Amino acid sequence: MKTAVRHLKKSCDTIWSLIVRTRDKNRCQLCSRHGGNAHHIFSRRHVGTRHDIDNGITLCWACHQHKAHSDYEAFRDYIIGKIGAVRFEQLKLQAFTVCKGVDYQLRLVYLTEEAKKWGIQPESPLQPTSIPRINSRKVSRKKVLQRSVAVRSTDTPTKCKLLSEETQKTTSSLTSAE
Repeated sequence: MKTAVRHLKKSCDTIWSLIVRTRDKNRCQLCSRHGGNAHHIFSRRHVGTRHDIDNGITLCWACHQHKAHSDYEAFRDYIIGKIGAVRFEQLKLQAFTVCKGVDYQLRLVYLTEEAKKWGIQPESPLQPTSIPRINSRKVSRKKVLQRSVAVRSTDTPTKCKLLSEETQKTTSSLTSAE
């Protein structure tokens, strides 16, 4: 079970990073050099914002190490100037909201749909061969999508509720096609 969750988290992290870097045109947002690092504004340990695309920024290695992780106050002020004080406070509240029982399969569906909006075609994590075994049985694509719909209605009111109306339509069309 832990291996399956770890695999799902890694898949979500990879797609999240691709989306953030694509959104920022793979340029460091501080110095405009080629940026290869997608940085979390609020740490990855905060489940509520870990895969929120607004919680990411592309940085080059030097800015990532010497500004984002060293000069916290100046970096925080830069972020507030870039996204605004209101959005920064919303992210902060979302980061410190406790989210228990996060469904990483649901997040993977959401991030895959977001990636498609940005023109990214990630390796489909929902193919039956790539879905990890959970509780010693293979979970089918249809079950993942059904579980996503069921969990979405009981999720917390924060960004843990990740699917948009457009994704709901896609989900229903995928389940009806099978």
